[in-house]
Amino acid sequence: MKISIKNPIFFLFALLILIGGCTEKYEERLEGKWEWVDVVDINSTIAEEWHFIDFNFTIIRYERSNPENTWIYEQGTFFLDWGVFGTYINIDGTSIDSYNTEWDVIKLSNDELVISNDVDGGIMYKEFIKLSN
Repeated sequence: MKISIKNPIFFLFALLILIGGCTEKYEERLEGKWEWVDVVDINSTIAEEWHFIDFNFTIIRYERSNPENTWIYEQGTFFLDWGVFGTYINIDGTSIDSYNTEWDVIKLSNDELVISNDVDGGIMYKEFIKLSN
């Protein structure tokens, strides 16, 4: 069975609209404050939040025993990118080189975020739960 595309410009336009709509949906889901779930040390005394707000990226830390005592751990920028093989969060401008990279979005729902990236010696894998928009 032979498939022919009669109007390749229309096909390209429709594809771009579809991808653009998906990216916007992901941007709406990502925007907000996320609490990092430390699966390695579930008894950690330090908690960490990642904030993705208006293309600004901030990591806030605080002591679990005193949540009002917060400090900015890292700051930078981010943008969401859509590729053939998936969705990516690009982070830049932090002082931690392993954060300034393209993160693979494994899962992004209204209340859960799972991302990973390749680092020297393995894969950095992070899970989050949504705190607020």
